Formats: sequence, structure tokens, C-alpha cells
Amino acid sequence: MISENHLSSSLQTTLAVGGALALVAGAVIHRHKDKLSSFLVENLVNEEMNQDIDWQQLSIPAQAQGCPEARVATSLGSRPLITNGKSKIDDHIFTTFYEGFKVGKDIANKRGDNRCLGYRVDNQSDYQWVTYDEVERAATEIGSALIHLGENQGQNTFIGIYAGNSVEWMTTALACHCHSMIYVPLYDTLGEAAIIHIMNQTSLKTVFIDRAENVLTLLKLVEQVSTLKRIVLTKKLKIDQENEIRNKAKEIAVEIVTFNEL
Repeated sequence: MISENHLSSSLQTTLAVGGALALVAGAVIHRHKDKLSSFLVENLVNEEMNQDIDWQQLSIPAQAQGCPEARVATSLGSRPLITNGKSKIDDHIFTTFYEGFKVGKDIANKRGDNRCLGYRVDNQSDYQWVTYDEVERAATEIGSALIHLGENQGQNTFIGIYAGNSVEWMTTALACHCHSMIYVPLYDTLGEAAIIHIMNQTSLKTVFIDRAENVLTLLKLVEQVSTLKRIVLTKKLKIDQENEIRNKAKEIAVEIVTFNEL
């Protein structure tokens, strides 16, 4: 029988050896990381490495296309990236989401592919696309509409988004970025207590919601969230659902607006 002390000593030795090997492996990888990155980009991920590789002959495809600091996903292999030129905007200096969006739009225009956000009605349907121009126009209009309704520009204004990932979600987020507002995501999984706390902490006046049941939940919580003034319906609801929502909202002086109205 192995004693407890002997077992503990053996385990410590094993861990020490394993740790030392990990440190050595890490040092080797760190020393040759540039060569490894180039190799993985230029070759299939599952291809075996060998000792006869001429590291000097390997290159990142994007670098050959005039992007010296580019790093490429290994799954891309040697396929080309941007073939019609680079963005006029230096993507190393943009500091906001909105500036990043403009970089994406500029690159898309140069590639001749202006698709921005894709969606599909169900898992069986084909993707449909909204262009960068359409997204930017919608975001600008929504942001301007929020200001017209009484929201202020700047980082002291918080806008709630209580919805699943969608074109409307991203467009609303961009609308906030256009006017330096801060959007506050809300989710079913948070629970009512957390939603009440978040809304009170951020003094939310406007919340974008996609589902009728979530609208009704929020209307039920109005007495505990005194700042709420309006709800924006991001999706088209059934007529009876929308009528029920509007009637309940009218009773507690909460304005109901549709996404398209903005």
C-alpha cells in the first residue's frame, strides 16, 4: 500500500514536471509565434508540420495585398481579402463604434458589396440583407426621432433595448452611437427584480421591445419604474395584441410608438 506522504510527494513531483514542460513549450511557441502564425495561415489547419519548412517563403496573404500589419484567420487560408483597395480611414485610430461602422461601410463600398446586416424569417428561408446605407439612414432617423421625443444627446442619456438579436437591435444600438447615447440591454433571464433595478439605476425613459409578452411585463412594472415614458415596438404585432398593449399603456400614461414610425 502506498502511504499518503509518498502519494503526496509523487503527485507534487508529477505536477512540477508537468509545469516545467508547459513552461518550455510556452517559451518555444512564444519564440516562434510569428513563424507559426504565417505557417497556419498559408496551410490547412490540420496539415502536419515538419522540419523542412522554409519559414522565409511563408507569408500572410493580406500582407502581399498591401496590408503589412494584417492578421488573418487560419480558416481563410490563402484566399484573398480586400481586392479593391483599402479603407480611406485608418482603422488603427478610430475610437468609437460609430467610427468603426464608417470604416466597415467604406471597405464594403470599395469591395462593391454593401451588405451590412443579414436576417431570415425562419431557419429554412434564405438570408435577406440590409445595406450599410439603409442601416445608417435608419439609425440617423431613429436617433433624431428620439431627440425630437425629448431624449438628449450625450452620455447622460440611456436607452433600453429589451429584445433578441435582430436588425432592429443593431440599428437601435447604432442610433444611440450616432448621438453618443448609451444603450442598456434587458433580457428575460434577468428576472423582474433585476430589470426594475437596472431601469431605476439608469432612469430609462424609452425602451425598445420586440415581443408582446415583454411589453405587458414592463407595463405591469411601471409603478416600480417611475421614469418610463414610452415603449417602441420593434416588431409588427398581431392586431389584438397591439390593441391590448395600447389600451393598458394609455391607462398608465405610457406612450406606444412603432419602430417604423420613428
